[in-house]
Amino acid sequence: MDIVDGHVLDKLNLIESAISELAELHGHSALNPVSPSLFCLENGITFDERGKIIILLNRLFSENENVSYLELKRNIIREVPKLALLSEEVFEGMVNIFKKNYVIEEE
Repeated sequence: MDIVDGHVLDKLNLIESAISELAELHGHSALNPVSPSLFCLENGITFDERGKIIILLNRLFSENENVSYLELKRNIIREVPKLALLSEEVFEGMVNIFKKNYVIEEE
């Protein structure tokens, strides 16, 4: 890795750290995330996988606004298998913040 790449990587690490620190001031934790994107950064979820989760949640809630948590979990893990590694509490926190920030509520 050359000096420029190392410098860019250092800056990105500092930016991620700053965002984490600011989020923690607002109560962010693994069980109660305040930002879906920060949750993704912390849990190795790619931008593409984040998009899949958003689309899936919107589809499931538009089909049935009372969809069960177990059905949500089963469908999300089918779409992004590595999420099966999350603890139950962390997975629930992820669903809650994604739903809060990205699911379109019908009036």
